[in-house]
Amino acid sequence: MLTAGLLGLFGSDPFSTTLVALAVPLAINEMVLAVWLIVKGFNPITA
Repeated sequence: MLTAGLLGLFGSDPFSTTLVALAVPLAINEMVLAVWLIVKGFNPITA
């Protein structure tokens, strides 16, 4: 993501193949985390 951000900052097209390819792993991670939290749920903190 850092590389994609720097390339975007210095004039690369935001929807170029390179930037999209660099952002795909983070997008997959975000979707997996969302599904995990929906299925597994949040554990309340009991103190």
